[in-house]
Amino acid sequence: MHPSNIKHIQLKTLPLFLGLTQSELDDISDDISFTLQRLKVDEPIVKSGDMCDSINILVNGQMNIVSKSDDHSYSMHEKIRAPWIIEPDKLFGLRQRYQSSYITQTKCEILTIEKSNVTSMMRQYLVVHLNFLNIVCRSAQMAERLPWQQKSADVRGRIVQFIRQHSRYPAGEKTLRIMMRQLAYELNASRLDVSKALNQMEQEEKIILKRGMIVIPAPELL
Repeated sequence: MHPSNIKHIQLKTLPLFLGLTQSELDDISDDISFTLQRLKVDEPIVKSGDMCDSINILVNGQMNIVSKSDDHSYSMHEKIRAPWIIEPDKLFGLRQRYQSSYITQTKCEILTIEKSNVTSMMRQYLVVHLNFLNIVCRSAQMAERLPWQQKSADVRGRIVQFIRQHSRYPAGEKTLRIMMRQLAYELNASRLDVSKALNQMEQEEKIILKRGMIVIPAPELL
């Protein structure tokens, strides 16, 4: 789409453009080519393994992030609301393919900026460059801490750690799709102990158990 079609979008509210003046935002809207997609419910935005050759920003709506283990034995499904930049760290570096899949849950608007235009903005506007670095560094630093966190002594604590370690964002409803025996294997615990811990958490209304699924309405409250 032509840049004039994105005028209704408040660029200043998006993480990549925080701190820019209105004059700078107007110049970017006029000079940089954007694509705005309007997607219906349950449409794919990007898929795991797709090449990342642009920045995709969820500017309106809600999407579902689906992340799977390498052997596809379990997966994490996370509800995320706008605004959200989809894996900006994959735009550069060794691995330039998306790790997770992203699917709309409501009607969504996705703003796409090609890689060449992203680099052009970063060269021209220091604030955009710094914003991009801060977004990527925050993600890397959060991931860096996870392997060094002290392992919980009890099974319940290990379940909570497993959920948090496999989440892209600490808040928002999540659904862990995993069989009980697989979770017990991942936690190095007995199936019985895992079952007891999960049932206790359900009684406390921290989670909802379904066949092959653990729904976590508010992970931050675990």
